[in-house]
Amino acid sequence: MATLTMDSICDEFEIIDSEEDKGNGEAWSIQQSIRIDPPLFDHSEAFISSVKENELHSASRNNTLTRENASEQNSLVADAPKDTPILQASVIPDVSFVNPLEMNSLSSTSDDVESLQNHTEAVLQASLVCIGKLREQIMSTSTLASDASEKEKLRFESLKSEMNALALEKKAVDEKLAELQEKHERMATMDEILKNDLHETRAHRDEIMAKYVREKELREHFQGQLTGSIGNGNKNVTESVLLRQLSDHTNHIVALESELKNLRKQLEVERQDSLKFKEEANNHSEIAKILAEDQTESRRMLADQDYKIKMLEEQCQKSASHSDFGDGI
Repeated sequence: MATLTMDSICDEFEIIDSEEDKGNGEAWSIQQSIRIDPPLFDHSEAFISSVKENELHSASRNNTLTRENASEQNSLVADAPKDTPILQASVIPDVSFVNPLEMNSLSSTSDDVESLQNHTEAVLQASLVCIGKLREQIMSTSTLASDASEKEKLRFESLKSEMNALALEKKAVDEKLAELQEKHERMATMDEILKNDLHETRAHRDEIMAKYVREKELREHFQGQLTGSIGNGNKNVTESVLLRQLSDHTNHIVALESELKNLRKQLEVERQDSLKFKEEANNHSEIAKILAEDQTESRRMLADQDYKIKMLEEQCQKSASHSDFGDGI
């Protein structure tokens, strides 16, 4: 910063006698004859070049340099003699070296910076408001998600209980179905045995019937022989022999008739048992069919419950993740 001395200031001003008070020699008048030497404003030229280099990025620097320029001018005034107030008031710096376009550019840049700063502050305030609202929404969503998670957990437990009950019911149905299938197999075996017994009994009945017919024919034959022998007076065949043979055949026929009667009863019993076993087998088949359908339905219901439980687990995980996110915020 250039410093003015008293000698330099006196060199720049000349003291002229006042025309009105020339006689008394008391009043003085100072006529300003200012000649501004360039060396006094070398620092101002540096200020202009600095502004040109940084006018787009340092509007605040412009204000600082302006204040420095004002300080320099004040220092020039402050260095003037204290006993000449008229001289101090008369020293006016020449600012004709400042380009008006550059001043307008600097002013425009300062206005743009201030406008950008105001806009940035407005955007920041709006962003803070949006963040606050978003935080409130997230907290509300977190609360709702927590409530939904609790409800889903209760529903999950309910579905799990239902699934356990269905699993127990399915197990009971499977056991009943296995028991009925085993019983059905036993009844099928018994039915096959009864069919074989019935076939053998019928064959035995047919055999006894054939014997009965033959014995009856023999009885009639012996009876005819006995009658013929008595009528013809044949002494070769004694009457006692014929009567004995006839009696034997008669007893045999009676025994055969009794056996046939028992066989008929046995056949009827076996037929009734066979019908009963067939009916039970049919009933068991129907029951097994119904149980198989119930088993299929139970499996479908279990699969549906498994799917619902899986979906509820996924929803609980999502709710837990949302809740953790809200707690983090």
